[in-house]
Amino acid sequence: MPPDLSCEQLVGGELRSLEVLNVLEAVWCLMVTSPLSCLPCGILAVILTYPLLRTFTLWLHSSLTRNHISGTYSVVFVNCPNEQIAKDVARAILDKKLATSVNILPKTSSLYFWKGEIEESTEILLLIKTKTSKVSRLSTYVRLAHPFEIPEVFSIAMDQGDARYLKWLEEGMKEK
Repeated sequence: MPPDLSCEQLVGGELRSLEVLNVLEAVWCLMVTSPLSCLPCGILAVILTYPLLRTFTLWLHSSLTRNHISGTYSVVFVNCPNEQIAKDVARAILDKKLATSVNILPKTSSLYFWKGEIEESTEILLLIKTKTSKVSRLSTYVRLAHPFEIPEVFSIAMDQGDARYLKWLEEGMKEK
């Protein structure tokens, strides 16, 4: 850690994100290359601590710079057989705080293979905006609530977005 770095700088937000990444990388390297550790212990330390340090670094970067980290939020796509089911699924997702916003796009024409045959149908597409960390729970809920045997559920991570909108997304999913 640089000798001129103080806790006040870190808390006050004066520390740039690159410096934070360098400090955390240095701490991580010290843990792995410590004379007290053996090679298998070092490898185990790398495997066990890297995800935690990466998550912490991303959180710290986001907090200090007030910038969105790519991949924090996702758009989930779900097709429904009709508008009423789409509205019911969307409302339940919002009630459970699994998302902040759901767009319902009417009458999407779909062609797909089902049991070896090409099928054609009209479906309603849901565009669900959520945190990437909630996609798994959201997918599980949709599988339980959806009438299709295999509902279409997939997500795309948001790369960029308006900071105020992303903050609004975050606030909308907080439990009361």
